[in-house]
Amino acid sequence: MRMTPESTRLSVSMFEPDALAPLFFAVLFACVTFGTIYVLLDFVADAVLAFVLVGLSHRLYETLRRRLNNRAILAAMLVTLFVAIVIIGPISMLAYTIGIEASSAFGSLAATLTRSSSELVDKLVAGLAEFHVPVSRQLVLEVMNDLSSALQRAAVEWGGAILENALRITVHLIIVLILVFYTLIDGHRLKTFLFDLSPLPDDEDELLIQTFQKVSRGVVVGNGLGSVIQGVLGGIAMAIAGLPSPVLWGGVMSFFAFLPLVGISMVVIPASVFLFFDGRPGTALAFFLFCSIQGIVVENVVKTRLMGSAMRMHDVLVFLSILGGITSFGVIGLVYGPLIAMLFSALAELYHKRYRRKLALQLGPRKP
Repeated sequence: MRMTPESTRLSVSMFEPDALAPLFFAVLFACVTFGTIYVLLDFVADAVLAFVLVGLSHRLYETLRRRLNNRAILAAMLVTLFVAIVIIGPISMLAYTIGIEASSAFGSLAATLTRSSSELVDKLVAGLAEFHVPVSRQLVLEVMNDLSSALQRAAVEWGGAILENALRITVHLIIVLILVFYTLIDGHRLKTFLFDLSPLPDDEDELLIQTFQKVSRGVVVGNGLGSVIQGVLGGIAMAIAGLPSPVLWGGVMSFFAFLPLVGISMVVIPASVFLFFDGRPGTALAFFLFCSIQGIVVENVVKTRLMGSAMRMHDVLVFLSILGGITSFGVIGLVYGPLIAMLFSALAELYHKRYRRKLALQLGPRKP
């Protein structure tokens, strides 16, 4: 094939700096962006938590800033101190208390099994014999001893994990507070930078930010505070009923209360059954009724008023998004799951309103 002067000039121009610059920049920008994400990957959860806290405390910051004659740094310091004392401090202390109590519960259960193993073995063997299930006493004793040893190891490992992670958690909490402080001061600059960087129109970028704020408010204020109320009331009820480790199980109740279709029943039902078979049917009934009534009231009145229309999703979608978020990301998945689901809902709405027709025109067959 013979090269013409025009084709030669065209092939040469493709390798000129002006033609290569956009492609080179795109590759370089993608590589640097990937490297930046890789370097900061361990702090993504800290940044998300900081943005959530800023979204919740921004009105307080603006009010303080106006009353302090536009002293932004002083207002940001006061709000950051408020966040540390009112939000992060109690949560950290509660988590530490739950961890210590869980470790103690493992150890107490193991000691109980060791002390009363002979009596428990006799009862278990006799009970199985009534159902014509012959089991040797030696076999049951070995199983209970193995269980006791496993619980003791779990108690030691749990306590060691708490001490080992205490410093790491403290560092991350300090980073969160630093991010809260600087985001309050320079949040408008960050927002302008992201809007300029995004190819979407400003109103659509604003919609995504508002979606993030709504999810933050719904999860932390609505679902979070409502779940804490259920856990506190449930823990008090467990303490009055004489159940062991009320702080631990109250914390577990708060965790399950985040799940709309499951709720605190995951703890209330087994605890009620335990009280019934422990020879306290009246206490079991009273405990079950109290926890059921407070759960219904908090779920349908308190949470609804706190959340408002912040999370307009079906209960099944909320349940799956929270459960999937926890499975994929850990505890921070309580925010990640609903956030991703709500962002998907917002983007789907934008697609139907604005982009379906545009994409159909751009990607559809073109007439010659």
